[in-house]
Amino acid sequence: MENLKSGENRSKESSPPKKSKRPILIVGVTIVLVILGVVWFVTGRKSAGEKKQGGGAKTNSFPVPVTAGTVRHKDVPIYLDGLGTVQAFNTVTVHVRVDGQLQKVAFTEGQDVKAGDLLAQIDPDPSKRKSTRRKPKSTRMRRN
Repeated sequence: MENLKSGENRSKESSPPKKSKRPILIVGVTIVLVILGVVWFVTGRKSAGEKKQGGGAKTNSFPVPVTAGTVRHKDVPIYLDGLGTVQAFNTVTVHVRVDGQLQKVAFTEGQDVKAGDLLAQIDPDPSKRKSTRRKPKSTRMRRN
């Protein structure tokens, strides 16, 4: 009996392995789903077009009436919406000559300014104090 069992084992080992039908089934199901999706997309487009034309009723192909109008010269407004970044053509670094607390900013961001325009106002009190301190020194020098 042992010989029979070993003979059975040999016959099982020598037979070619069975190929699985699972990959073929997956490919077949995928193809069917793609075909159904294309058919659904095409028929969905047609039904959407029919809804726009009057509630899904089939329309006869009568010619559309056309009327003539007068020619007018007008500006056509164009609005573009988009995302992106904006960069300035020129940038300026402003250095102060006098120290003090900023009291007023006389421009808004993005405003065009010209040479000589007031940009900011600094508290005049500290500069007045400095100038009053300097006067006695200068008068002392003059006296000597």
